[in-house]
Parts: sequence; structure tokens; C-alpha cells
Amino acid sequence: MQSLIIISKSTQRARDKVLQMAREEKISNFDVFTLTSEKQIGIQDIKNLTRQIFLKPLRGDKKMVVLEAFFGATIDAQNAFLKVLEEPPLSTTIIILASSNFFLPTIVSRCKLIELSSKISFEENEEGNIIEILEDLKKAEVGERLKIAQDLAKDKESTLLFLEKLIVAARNEMVKKQKVEYGKQIVLLQKYYRQIKQSNVNLRLGLESLFLEL
Repeated sequence: MQSLIIISKSTQRARDKVLQMAREEKISNFDVFTLTSEKQIGIQDIKNLTRQIFLKPLRGDKKMVVLEAFFGATIDAQNAFLKVLEEPPLSTTIIILASSNFFLPTIVSRCKLIELSSKISFEENEEGNIIEILEDLKKAEVGERLKIAQDLAKDKESTLLFLEKLIVAARNEMVKKQKVEYGKQIVLLQKYYRQIKQSNVNLRLGLESLFLEL
């Protein structure tokens, strides 16, 4: 099948999977085109991608066109993409990357679906250190909370991964020690995780708001 959807909570794991597939298919880096977006994919994005899909490969007889839809895609954009997915050029593999399966059934039916494991793993002692950060935040003064937010707001991907680990660590701690107070913190963490993931909110401001509410 020439068209695929790769679902992964980690954008880097999804991108690594694409690179692995390109190597396995012996597709040159010059023949891998990726359309990235920091917002929902719209019709104009699909038009830009379609032009790339029908170009000939530069270095070989095959090429790969990748659509990064980590922030979703409008219904109109998905419908506009259907015709291309029905009859893609034989030389082109189309890959859509996403963090969840929000696609229309008509899109999914035309693609092979690959879901990468979303299990969060911790390095040695990392989970305990993350719980310490959470506990320190609850006792910290306003200035300290703002300083921690500043230190952690590096880039979107690492911020989201940190929040994912906070959520998992807090949930594990709540179950292990029967600490129901973690429930409120998990709700807050999930709220701000969604806001940061689905919008262009300033990372530092988003973390500051979260840490001031914890």
C-alpha cells in the first residue's frame, strides 16, 4: 500500500520511523519531501502537498511525501486529500504523521495505519526526580515557580514530553501511595498539555500559568 498513517505521541519517533522506512526502501534524502505545520492542516496545505506528490523523483525511481498533521487537519482539507489518496502516482509513497487518529473513515480506509507505542519510559531515577519537582512546585514561592518555568521552556517537543512524564509520574504516585490530591494536579497538567499541544501559546507563559495553579 502506497499511503500510510503513522500515529505517535512522540513527533520524533514518528519522524524517525519515516527515516527508517526511507532507508529500507532505498529512497534518497533528496526524494523525501516533508510538509510541516504549527497549526491545523488546511486546504492550502493540501494543495501545496499535492503539487509535490505529482513531481518526479530527483535521484531515484521512488520518492516519499510526508504530511505532518500533529495539530490536526480540517474536514475540508481531509476531503480535498481524498482524490490523491485514491490514485497516487506509482512512484510516490504518501505518509501522514499524527498524534491521534482524528481522520475521516474515508481517509483511514485508503491508508495503512501504523500506531507506534505511546508508553512513556523513564531513565534511572528520573520518575522520582520528576515527583520531587512536582512536590517542590507546590511549596515554591511565585518567583521560584516562574524561574522553573523559564528553565523548562526550551522547545515545544521537549516541553510536551516533560508534561507527559509529569502526568504519568503523578498518576503512578497517586495509585502507589493512594494520594488522591494528585488527581487535581493531573487534571491541571492534562489541561495545559492540551493547550500547549493544540495551539501556538508561548511555552514559557503556558508553563508559568500551570505552575502558578499547581
